[in-house]
Amino acid sequence: MQDLINRAAGLLERRFLKNAFLPVLLLPLAVYAPWGLRESRLEMLIGTWSRQDLIAQVLQVALAFALVWFTAAIVASQWRNIIRLYEGYPLMRIAGVGQACASWYWRRAQKFENVGDRWRLYYDFPATSHDCLPTRLGNIIRAAERYSYYRYGADTIVVWPRLYHLLERDVVDDVEDARASLEFLLVVSLWFVMAGWGGAIFLAFAGDSMALAIVWSLGGTFGAYLAYLSAIRAAVEYGEQLRSTMELYRLQLLEHLRIPVPTTVKGERAAWERFADFVGAGDDEGMPSYSKHDEPSVIVRIAPLL
Repeated sequence: MQDLINRAAGLLERRFLKNAFLPVLLLPLAVYAPWGLRESRLEMLIGTWSRQDLIAQVLQVALAFALVWFTAAIVASQWRNIIRLYEGYPLMRIAGVGQACASWYWRRAQKFENVGDRWRLYYDFPATSHDCLPTRLGNIIRAAERYSYYRYGADTIVVWPRLYHLLERDVVDDVEDARASLEFLLVVSLWFVMAGWGGAIFLAFAGDSMALAIVWSLGGTFGAYLAYLSAIRAAVEYGEQLRSTMELYRLQLLEHLRIPVPTTVKGERAAWERFADFVGAGDDEGMPSYSKHDEPSVIVRIAPLL
């Protein structure tokens, strides 16, 4: 158990440093760069720093490190919201805009269905127009999240937190690594937006070159777009990890919950529907009865560590 905890802590530390701490540390430098690298301003800043006494330098470094670490912790707590941002959920709150974009993606899905490109439909689009989101990345993730529901009746949002407890460490690592890669690329995309436009705004308020401000903002936008394209491929891989994990392990959860494992897909859909009614509304009709002497046939191998 201690070894598992150490491995999880190491993974969390690497994930935090790469996906939060380093982007926050480098962002002020990127915002300052277009202004500070002109007309020997950087040399002036270094000269001012070197003339300070050692105690003042140490205090400033410690304060800067604490501020960066605290901000990075805030960023780490918002990884899920960053993903939701790129999935397009904020657009859905804007009357007409989000729904129009989602409808455009659904019409695009119908074109692929008409030409029989089932694999493009499998990876890029959910099964119904109701599930469509206003971004490509959002539809890829939504298609993966809703896959097990439309195939087996098992809602990933409800099942996954419970299934997680039964998964082997290697399986958890594969899913978490895929999600961490997706998070990293989206953080990089957001970083380019903030660095590009932050640097441009800094130049504009400093009364510096407007041409450089425009170039810097366009460069940041282009970098953000490239990172977003890379995140789309990472989202496909993450989605496949979700699909395969649900397909291979979902019946173990039914067995552990003492729900008779069905022998047909139709029976499984009915079982998951009863389970969802029990979780969501407390309706225990069709749920199993058991005594205190019953033992689950599936052993909980690990507890969630992340």
